[in-house]
Amino acid sequence: MRFFNILIFITAVFYLNISNIYSQVALPGYAPPESMPELIPYREGFKWGYSDNSGKIIIAPKFLSANFFCGKIAVVEIFDSLNNRKIGLITQNGKLLAELEQTSIFTITDTSVMVMSYDYNDYKNKYYIIDIHKNITKLNQYKDVYYTSNYGIAQTDSNCYLLDGKGVIIKEINCESVNNRLYDSMIPIEKLYEFKNGFAHFGYGENNFIDKNGNKYLCTKPTYLQSSSSLNKSPNPVKSGLAIMEKEGQSGLLDSLGSIIVPFGKYDKIDEFSDGMAKVYINEELTGFINTKGEELILSPKVKNPDDFHCGFAKVETGKDFEEYGFINKKGKILKLKKRYDEIGTFSEGFCLINFADQYGFIDTTGKEVIPATLEFEFVDNFSDGLCRVKKDSLYGFIDKKGIAVIPPSFTDVTSFYNGVAQLDYASATAYYNGSDSFKYRLYLINKSGEKLPYYFEEDEEWFSGYHIINYTENGLKGLIDSNNNIVVNCQYEYIDIYPNGLARCSFDTQTSYINLKTGVKYFTE
Repeated sequence: MRFFNILIFITAVFYLNISNIYSQVALPGYAPPESMPELIPYREGFKWGYSDNSGKIIIAPKFLSANFFCGKIAVVEIFDSLNNRKIGLITQNGKLLAELEQTSIFTITDTSVMVMSYDYNDYKNKYYIIDIHKNITKLNQYKDVYYTSNYGIAQTDSNCYLLDGKGVIIKEINCESVNNRLYDSMIPIEKLYEFKNGFAHFGYGENNFIDKNGNKYLCTKPTYLQSSSSLNKSPNPVKSGLAIMEKEGQSGLLDSLGSIIVPFGKYDKIDEFSDGMAKVYINEELTGFINTKGEELILSPKVKNPDDFHCGFAKVETGKDFEEYGFINKKGKILKLKKRYDEIGTFSEGFCLINFADQYGFIDTTGKEVIPATLEFEFVDNFSDGLCRVKKDSLYGFIDKKGIAVIPPSFTDVTSFYNGVAQLDYASATAYYNGSDSFKYRLYLINKSGEKLPYYFEEDEEWFSGYHIINYTENGLKGLIDSNNNIVVNCQYEYIDIYPNGLARCSFDTQTSYINLKTGVKYFTE
């Protein structure tokens, strides 16, 4: 099975590299759909079947391995009548569609796949389509076949054809266009590209996007869709339902469906949104902000050099000769401070750091000193997760929102709190050799009582979909905590992969298991 998975992976990567618009999906795959699937691979000992979300068995465990359904077809591994390992295609009721040798399988529609196998006698690939009714359409007259959505491109030695989802010729097409991947004249835009949030990635530039009307954009502020696997990193132009795009050198703001909120050319530049507000520029000069509806906040001549918005306020220079600090809210109203401070920060969790005569304190959103400027520290951070990191005598600790030291300065370095935990520095870490002429670090954590927790994070592991992989100190086995620092998966696995739909894939001693992180249902029995 390992050989088969490697073969499929190499095939998929090859096609994805030669063309970013190639959209047929190689099967099988461990990754489930983006939303919670109806059927989930279920392991009983060494046999696999399928259950529903609640863990109720729908297809009895009888397969050597089972992959997620792609549409209404899934790939499993079986023994044939001669006890040889074979690849099987099944439907959602467990009906076997086909037994296959080691081969490559690609989706066409929810109810059909294309099979590609190598004929060692003719020294070429052969193709056929099979659907859930076991109808088979042979495509062996072609030397190459590939599908984009439910349209196929087929080539002989001298001709090229556009096929429908059943393999029937729609029309003959220009082979030069096919070889150059110029499909625009053959297939409707919405069928050609895989659209997410109204946009599709196209071409070789990772920031190039197209909408369903065929308009092409350069995404000037790309965000990335992350998974716990470094292989799954793809740019997405939409953030919080908005996309800052550039078209023919002009900036504009679009919503997730591609509708224009701010016309292209109205501003020379639109900055990234912060707290629902973005700076805008005309003739390279900052003129104000826009909100997510494109409504404009023009800067008052009484303020200049605004920072980004945080917690509803942006710090500005104001007063006579602009020698004082103040704030503006999202309507442009100026919040003048009741005192003049030597230093002022930005708002975080409703508190803003102030400094007067080398002593620190905090004001609230009315300008009132809620923690008087009497704190004597070498360094004071912003509030995060209800606590503020401070430094005294070269050691770090934490104060609460009353200014009380709830964790006295005792750490050489520590991060701010996030999701109930803070990470200790590398001086407190354990280094180990990772086999590639370099060392990695195991970073330890403390809770809000200042206690060191009995597990650690690997230095390159991050929060994903509200969960974080943890490693138990004694044996290094992995588990998961949620955003409230609750252990949702005990540290008993060698490998864990987190999916954005709420599932996790866990492995121990080559055995794979799936767990529903939202409900705690485990899709396996030993």
